[in-house]
Amino acid sequence: MLDAINQRLFELYTQVGGDLRLYALIDGVQTEQLTGSFPERGKHSRALFDATLGGAVGDAGPWLLEIDESSTGDVNKLDKLSASGEGMIWLISKLTFDELSAELTARLDVTLADGTIALLRYYRAKILADLAQTLQPLQRTEFFAPALQWFIFRESGLELIHGASPTAAAP
Repeated sequence: MLDAINQRLFELYTQVGGDLRLYALIDGVQTEQLTGSFPERGKHSRALFDATLGGAVGDAGPWLLEIDESSTGDVNKLDKLSASGEGMIWLISKLTFDELSAELTARLDVTLADGTIALLRYYRAKILADLAQTLQPLQRTEFFAPALQWFIFRESGLELIHGASPTAAAP
């Protein structure tokens, strides 16, 4: 799993350069069910609900993890998530952890046509895939703007949900 996403990170880096970061966006409940524990809060691991009114249920909601060479414990959990039918979400972004966390948190609440605020559970891999197909082109561009590429990894492998394929852009 990590080999496939690292290959994409390298391909993108050779094209756009700069400081690219690898992130995992996961569902806390799904993580607990598959691994026996919720992720742990840390310098590069945050429950996105902590910054919202849903903070009381932060563990059960979406988590953003920055993946680097010190992420071994997280990677073991991510392996289990990616092997499940539900899958998980990978992001490649130029944003810092705090910047991306704020951007993703801002996308949790949506306003419906009648003015009601609703939770958009885009952090579930199956929902993200459907959402990507449902959004109009401008909505899609705005929604996915915080990351250069969004992927879902599940038992069938790595699937690009949004962003240019590095191989497609090569001359």
